[in-house]
Amino acid sequence: MRHIVLVTTRGAVDEGPDIAAKSLVAALLVSNDVRRDTEFVIVLEEKALIFRGRNIRQLRADERSAFGIIEKALRSRRRFPHPGVAVEAVEDPMKYMRRFPKPRLLASPSGGPPVVPSPPFTLVVAWKTDLTRQWDEGTTGSLRYPHHTIAVAQWIADVHSEGRRPPIL
Repeated sequence: MRHIVLVTTRGAVDEGPDIAAKSLVAALLVSNDVRRDTEFVIVLEEKALIFRGRNIRQLRADERSAFGIIEKALRSRRRFPHPGVAVEAVEDPMKYMRRFPKPRLLASPSGGPPVVPSPPFTLVVAWKTDLTRQWDEGTTGSLRYPHHTIAVAQWIADVHSEGRRPPIL
């Protein structure tokens, strides 16, 4: 199972709904199909939105419909606001993130593309927050936007799972 965790704030999601939507699409879609082996989680200050690839319905590649699913989860008071989507309360984001299996990655230390092992793995991407620095002092860097990091990580993992080596980027 691949776990993609986007650590951010509610303010960042409200400011950049397109970035949140693109991150969801990058994590769960491949060639107009859903990645059944992936779970995408948006960890906010007070809640976590969990999108399970094996169960999610009606996820399309366009940003408007993808953000519609995110927005529905943000506004809902229900635990399961949409098929394949769950909302969990978070008291401490750092403790919450420890529940994901290792290896946990952020991005490459040089600020380049992420170094990704063969699945299963957990990729943690910070977006407009320093929470991940508290969690793992040895990691820094990311590509410009979280959805870029997620897309590259998924591509590298796909290449590894096919038994090929990715080209040097």
